Amino acid sequence: MELIAIDGNSLMFRAYYAMPGMSNKEGKPTGAVHGFLAMLMNLIERKPDYLLVGFDMHTPTFRHEQYAEYKAGRRETPEELRAQFPMLKNILREMGIAVIECERYEADDILGTFSRRANGEGVNALLVTGDRDALQLVNEKTHVLMTKKGVTETTEYDEARLMEEYGLDPEHMVDLKGLMGDNSDNLPGIKGVGEKTALKLLAKYGSLENVLNNADNEKGALRDKLISGRESALMSYRLGKIDTAAPVAVQLSDCKFSLSSLSKALPTLNELELRAIIKKLRTLIGEASMIAPAPTELKIEKIVLRDENDLKNAVKEASKCAFFAVNIGSDAISFCAFSGDAAPGREYSLTLAQTHI
Repeated sequence: MELIAIDGNSLMFRAYYAMPGMSNKEGKPTGAVHGFLAMLMNLIERKPDYLLVGFDMHTPTFRHEQYAEYKAGRRETPEELRAQFPMLKNILREMGIAVIECERYEADDILGTFSRRANGEGVNALLVTGDRDALQLVNEKTHVLMTKKGVTETTEYDEARLMEEYGLDPEHMVDLKGLMGDNSDNLPGIKGVGEKTALKLLAKYGSLENVLNNADNEKGALRDKLISGRESALMSYRLGKIDTAAPVAVQLSDCKFSLSSLSKALPTLNELELRAIIKKLRTLIGEASMIAPAPTELKIEKIVLRDENDLKNAVKEASKCAFFAVNIGSDAISFCAFSGDAAPGREYSLTLAQTHI
């Protein structure tokens, strides 16, 4: 069994800057939503048992309480991107995908909390993000799918891949952050110590604590930096550590995912004119229906259309469904729409004499 947990903020920002400007006929911006959903559709092909998207809340976190300058200096979220977050969350909920926020905690804390819960229940986890902090969560049952460029190029990290690239175990990735800091989070680390030097020190001493305790064994400027930057490094380490016990009321069982729920977002996707996403979604639903057990009895509600208003309403209702078929007979036209879930299908019919309406 597998949980896929997505850092919603991280992927939306990457999608926004990777995708060209897009909007529907009403002028609503849709580029970031389109990019996010395109990657989501690819992830759904893995057929996860559980699926969730975690989001930051626009309120201070426990990290801000400990360090007022945490994330200070970050540029404001563009208004065009900000407007797309509610749209995305609405679509995800319509698709039956858990949308999770937790006051005072960030999306990576949500991912860490659910990966721990999942592993505890024997469920593997795939964490999807562009934030390197998540690499500290890698273990035998948890992998991280890191977006490298936009939302199309990704690398999946397990313990072996992490060791190959960084020469570190997952638990020591936060030691790296403690030493070199993080500009995006405004964590100072040790001034003048970059990634290359930090990796050399960790290879030599094994951990941040050992590096700091052996500062006197280094020479010259590096020795002075390690001594003067001790408290700064420890603070950066502390704030860089992901909390895997965030007080999220939602349980893993609340995040169960079913392909059949995807079709419920079709009206909204149509409104936003996300045609490529609709096409992919219909393909996914179609594949699911082919492997699902056939219903013992398909219930069809037959509706006769009598005027133009009936026809308009029928087309509107049919556009919400995953499957659609048309039959042209000698004296009548009918079309049947089926949602793909347990709801009955509907067959609409009108005589050829009415086709002028």
